[in-house]
Amino acid sequence: MTDNELAFLRDDPEMADLFVAEALDHLGTIEAALLALDERPGDVTLLNDIFRPFHTIKGNAGALGVISVQEVAHRVENLLDLARSGRRVMGPADVDVVLRAVDVLTSMIRDIGARLSGQPGVDLAPVAEALIASVDMLISGEAEAHAAKNDVVSEPAKVETTPEAAGTARRGEELTAIKVDTRKLDGLVDAVGELIIVQSLIQEDPHLAHHADHRLAGNLAQLKRITAGLQRSAMALRMVPIRQAFQKVSRIVRD
Repeated sequence: MTDNELAFLRDDPEMADLFVAEALDHLGTIEAALLALDERPGDVTLLNDIFRPFHTIKGNAGALGVISVQEVAHRVENLLDLARSGRRVMGPADVDVVLRAVDVLTSMIRDIGARLSGQPGVDLAPVAEALIASVDMLISGEAEAHAAKNDVVSEPAKVETTPEAAGTARRGEELTAIKVDTRKLDGLVDAVGELIIVQSLIQEDPHLAHHADHRLAGNLAQLKRITAGLQRSAMALRMVPIRQAFQKVSRIVRD
């Protein structure tokens, strides 16, 4: 990956955070679907669930000028498209290569985050080129099932970065979920907590206790219900799925 590929992202840090976070999220989704596809090779729904995020990563990378990521995603997309159209069955060798594509792309995306945060980058070009060669051989029918397992490293390079997710809906998908910067969620939870404290102080104010006003009492009760519901919703927003904690175990078992 060259620094020229990151020119656009350097000029728009918020877009860079979004691109990195969204790509990593897509790659996690792909890995989970691939592990399921390994058991149900002909499942077209799973193939589509894998193809779509690859297509999104390719499109986003191309639009932002990250050509190296775009090229890797595009080659894997070609292999998946053959399976989706019924011209190829995704066997174990195919799943192996696509899983390694997830590893390579994960390393590349993390490397982008590291470079943008001022950390030294890692030369992942040889790994990406080897992966592309493996995919091309599978597509052309020149690779044996066992040969495809030896061309690409099986674990992503360890490049540390901590991208935050900015709020947006995923492109090209009909989803009800959006990504929100965790700092904004933390601020919301804190604000709700303060609101509940103030509501309790008002509810228990001794000056109000002496006023037998049914309308005021009803309004205070309604306020209590609303703040309690808001607290439950805010806490639920801060929760994350537990599957990420166990997904890597499934991958290790398969490997």
